[in-house]
Amino acid sequence: MLVVILAQFAMTTTSQPATVAALFLTGGFGFAPVPGLRMRVMKYASSAPTLASGANIGAFNLGNALGARLGGVTITEDLGYTSPIFSGAALTLLAVSVMAYAAASGRKQDRTNETTAVVQVPPQGWRARTCSSPPRCGSATSICT
Repeated sequence: MLVVILAQFAMTTTSQPATVAALFLTGGFGFAPVPGLRMRVMKYASSAPTLASGANIGAFNLGNALGARLGGVTITEDLGYTSPIFSGAALTLLAVSVMAYAAASGRKQDRTNETTAVVQVPPQGWRARTCSSPPRCGSATSICT
């Protein structure tokens, strides 16, 4: 939808109501995928969430920088002041293609790496204990009888 909205925005920049509507929709559709992308990153990088989160933010910043650069180049090349909108639509289409490829390969990986449930068996001689106080935050011990 973002590609369609950006293309429509570029073609209707002379209409103030259409521009306002396109800006509103661009903001909504531009930020809507962010939570889903972050969840996907965390799903596949659960062993290093801080590193994955940093890489995710870095990728967004790289996209912002590339978009600004490409928009500046299109204006410098006298393609018009609406040309950055078209270049934004092209970058969005590229990003959607990368995401579709990643999703397809993720589904393939999920099918080939089906996991089985691991059940922990208590050690020999283990018995249930009654604890007089709950464990403290960050501690696995408490006073038990």
